[in-house]
Amino acid sequence: WKDCSQRGIKNFGNLGINIVCVDTSIHEDWSEDGVYEPRALYRDMEAVLRANPNAKIITRLHLNPPYWWLHKYPEDRIEYRDKKEIGDRVTYEKPEITDSGAYGDRTIARKHLPFELRVSIASEQWIKDVSGVLNQLCKKVKASPLGDALIGIQVAYGHCGEWHAYEHSGYGEPMRKLYVKLAKEKYGTIENLRRYYGAEADFDNLRLPEPDEYDKAFSEDENFVLPPERYARLIDFSRTYSYASAEAISRFCKTVKESWGEGILAGAFYTYFFYTGRAENAHHETEKIFSDKNIDFLASPCAYTDNKISGNMNMIRYVAESCRINGKLMLCEMDQGYRSVNYTAGNLYVCENEEEYASIVKRNIMENIMLGNGAWYYDHRVVPSSIYEKEEYWNNAERLDNIGKLQRVCEALEKREYRKSTDVLVVVDAESKYYTRTSFGSSFAFINAIGKSGVGFDRIFLKDLKKTDISRYRCVLFVDCSYVSVEDYNFIEN
Repeated sequence: WKDCSQRGIKNFGNLGINIVCVDTSIHEDWSEDGVYEPRALYRDMEAVLRANPNAKIITRLHLNPPYWWLHKYPEDRIEYRDKKEIGDRVTYEKPEITDSGAYGDRTIARKHLPFELRVSIASEQWIKDVSGVLNQLCKKVKASPLGDALIGIQVAYGHCGEWHAYEHSGYGEPMRKLYVKLAKEKYGTIENLRRYYGAEADFDNLRLPEPDEYDKAFSEDENFVLPPERYARLIDFSRTYSYASAEAISRFCKTVKESWGEGILAGAFYTYFFYTGRAENAHHETEKIFSDKNIDFLASPCAYTDNKISGNMNMIRYVAESCRINGKLMLCEMDQGYRSVNYTAGNLYVCENEEEYASIVKRNIMENIMLGNGAWYYDHRVVPSSIYEKEEYWNNAERLDNIGKLQRVCEALEKREYRKSTDVLVVVDAESKYYTRTSFGSSFAFINAIGKSGVGFDRIFLKDLKKTDISRYRCVLFVDCSYVSVEDYNFIEN
């Protein structure tokens, strides 16, 4: 597999594509005395430069703490809930933590066993200690002979490093403390808190709602929307988890920028909205991310549904126009292989021939470019029936020739002024996710229908609507906007 990576880096370099992303974890080089020596990052960078001496490197830096840290700070670990179905009754219990130990040469970031020993995303101790590691990493790498080759640090945590929640993992004391902190900021006084939480509520005894409270709430109302006057506890908890991930990203990127100084980009996977599955997998605190001057770039993949099929619309999962107008470089992951897993169909989609696959690659890359964003090529492992099958996507002369042609097109476009040519604006709202369980924006059929209608269209968050010229569009569609403030409503009406 390492030979495949070396070969791919060299082949892409021959096409003039010299930016390379490596996956690196901090846990193996972080010692108990607090000293961090970036040996793993040096190793990864040296391997890249052996394949392409002209490469510039971004690291997806997994910030999972080492095994010793997780045992040193047990109060900062995730507390889970396990779903149990007994007849018609569903309950959620607190399961035992799976302690599979240090994996040897497998990184902690890849430990995807149920209820694995992990740090809470809201842990202040984790953020403080990792920030210290990032400070050491930046100063040491910058001063090293490899310093000029590193151009970006992509801070990563959560499932696959994409800031997704592990299932029912929003529990534990760090999350409860953040929940209370945000409630104090929102309600201010005990009297105001009790208007929404009940007569007995107190900031000192606020508890996190259990998953079955969501089940009951949505079954009672049946309209899939939570009225805030009745379900403030559930709404506030949803916001707490999203806030925790955005806050961690913000603080880590700030450390990177301040510790390195000029010459480094900082970013993370963020702004997933379409086809995110569980609500915890989406990224709702977009205003916090967009307004942060320390965050230079964001990233996301395409969906894993019927967009794999040629002739269908590709389904980017991020809200493209919001990223563009807020000045964040967006990199969309082209990770669809000739043989690609389709989670909707539950099987693999296999292209008929190389011509079909070339059309998919062209579609996926150029959609992002034409929306004023960016993209990158990723070698992904196909997962049929839970058996990992390694497949080298790009070691093929015909595919590389196609990518080279796309690269020449993109280089030519760099010399031209960017102008919008879209007719339709699709407005979605991250805030609404706190009030709803279902997601209209997750519907592939909706995106596919708009794409096949023949129009060019933009996707934008409701909060960014005032930042764009609505008059240039022939049609504006508001979808997944269950929550609209009075101010936004009046703006839309006028």
